[in-house]
Amino acid sequence: MTLHATAYSRASLAIVPGTCWILKVDVLVLQCSGGNLHDTVALAVRTALINTKLPVVELVKDPVSGEVVDFEVSSDPNAIRDVGGLENFPLLVSVSEVASTCIVDATEQEECCIGGRLVVAVNAQGSVCCVIQDKSGGIAPAALLDMLRIAQKTSNELFAKVSESDQASRAGSLIGVSH
Repeated sequence: MTLHATAYSRASLAIVPGTCWILKVDVLVLQCSGGNLHDTVALAVRTALINTKLPVVELVKDPVSGEVVDFEVSSDPNAIRDVGGLENFPLLVSVSEVASTCIVDATEQEECCIGGRLVVAVNAQGSVCCVIQDKSGGIAPAALLDMLRIAQKTSNELFAKVSESDQASRAGSLIGVSH
């Protein structure tokens, strides 16, 4: 999966003009017994990128012209920075249609009854970035709009939890654990 440029800030990956960090994430799924693999992987990738640290880069300038001619990665292991610019990184929400009801996070048993499923990418502002029909079977037009609204509402709740988790992670504490 390749992220669209609006999901992250290209400037946050820039080293010098024309050169930037390239981040690649490999995901190995060891077991999947129902649930929404897309949603889980997207959350894991987002979390990994938010917790990724890049080394600080020092620019080397030409002594005569003052132009940047090269760069050096700092040798100080503590000289690191966050990737940054991930505020628009979307989360995925899978919404399934069972009979005439729309559900989120279908169980393995419910998946046997799904008429159709949408995987909806929603960013932190609540904007739908992408929609993929994931299961065979049709989705009624009226249900489509309901499914998109449910995905947006669910993503708002997810982003609130993720934000809480991110803040706890930065503070070095665990969610729900008091000291």
